[in-house]
Amino acid sequence: MCAACGVLGGGPDWLDRSGSGEPASSAPGSERQRRIALVNLLLETPRLRLRPFGPCMVIGGPTGRSEIVEDLRHVWMQADRLSASHVDPLDPALLDRLASQSLARSR
Repeated sequence: MCAACGVLGGGPDWLDRSGSGEPASSAPGSERQRRIALVNLLLETPRLRLRPFGPCMVIGGPTGRSEIVEDLRHVWMQADRLSASHVDPLDPALLDRLASQSLARSR
């Protein structure tokens, strides 16, 4: 993430927006839930898990340690703290693995 995310922040996080720009509902199956599930695919390798917690989220590690995060930019910082390995959501190998999983599910 670049530093501009912190400087330009202040509005609702992308996780809390629907495709129309309106806030997503907090009901199960909402856009927020779908996006959290997508982030969890990225967090599988370091064995981390993100879950909703009111207006915030909680990221937890395999040892039971967890941290409350307010938005997506803080997910990656806490993921690095909770995991022995660096979490890079743009890692080409990770993206290739996710693409192959997606293809396997669609068959």
